[in-house]
Amino acid sequence: MRAQTRNRLRWAQLPPDVRSAVERILGDRVIEAVSQPGGYSPGTADRVRTANGRRAFVKAASPAQNPDTPNMHRTEARITAALPAYAPTPRLLGCHDDGHWVALVFTDVDGRHPVTPWHGEELDAVLDALEQMATALTPSPLTEVPAIADRLADEFAGWRRIVDDPPPGTRRPPPGTDAGRQQHPRNCRLRAATTPQHPRCCCNSRRRPCDRPDVAGAAGGGGKGL
Repeated sequence: MRAQTRNRLRWAQLPPDVRSAVERILGDRVIEAVSQPGGYSPGTADRVRTANGRRAFVKAASPAQNPDTPNMHRTEARITAALPAYAPTPRLLGCHDDGHWVALVFTDVDGRHPVTPWHGEELDAVLDALEQMATALTPSPLTEVPAIADRLADEFAGWRRIVDDPPPGTRRPPPGTDAGRQQHPRNCRLRAATTPQHPRCCCNSRRRPCDRPDVAGAAGGGGKGL
């Protein structure tokens, strides 16, 4: 969670015209920028403070850092700008896009990364936040945005592929046993964890045991996936 992105750019390394564009969005000169750890983008990820004390989060990238990141930033800007005011997310303050560099400016969230290994109270806070977002944004207020189940269907199908085509020599415990329920990949399919009626199923279960017969044994019936 807190691993540094070693090749990440810093605020001072951005082209002067990009920094100036961000300052125009903020309406003041940036006097402090603190690069943030974690994540995968080689572009900037800085919490900045202006001369009048305003704070914001700035992320910027060009194809020179990663050919895909600018378009990802453009998509993020378009979706974030369209979110309703009640969405529990940072606000997009502005976007700079000169066709090469893309910089996004968000409201700053006063917080930090959770520690790893997880602390129980921090895990609770994260899961509660995810539940609040799911409640507020279901159904999606943005009809043009594909559902995550469709968007990442192939990435989330790993367990299903193992079930359909097990590795050579795989030995499966009898399906009616506790070991069979715990170890069978069928019990860890992501669809079980994202079913609206069972938001805590499988690896998301922490407040009560899951009562779905196809996932109840995924963590020994007690929902200990996390």
